[in-house]
Amino acid sequence: MQASHCRSWHLTESGTNLVVNTLYRLNIEPTSVSYVLHGVKSENIRIPGHVVQGWLARPEHISINIKNNDFQWLSRQRDMALAQGIWTGSNETVPATIRFRDEDIKVDVRLKGNSIEHWGQMHGP
Repeated sequence: MQASHCRSWHLTESGTNLVVNTLYRLNIEPTSVSYVLHGVKSENIRIPGHVVQGWLARPEHISINIKNNDFQWLSRQRDMALAQGIWTGSNETVPATIRFRDEDIKVDVRLKGNSIEHWGQMHGP
């Protein structure tokens, strides 16, 4: 039994050496990898608690109401920006209403941001 245990230890140790040597060949300091992995492990242990907090949360709702024609205009502006890869349009706004806590707030909305990272992907349903 002892020989089997030793053989297992040698396999693990040689596997560790292989990883360490590979990191050195890639010019990566193994201690920095260990530090990063420790941080990931310590953060991931909090995930179950965060999931439960999310289940129990009672988020407030906000809605933004934009007339269909105005929304279509914004959508066309966004499509043109996506085709060009950059927003070169105007700062023209369209009227909208934000509803929050049973209160309606009149606002003007527009596309904002010059690069695709601001408006490249749609979010939400």
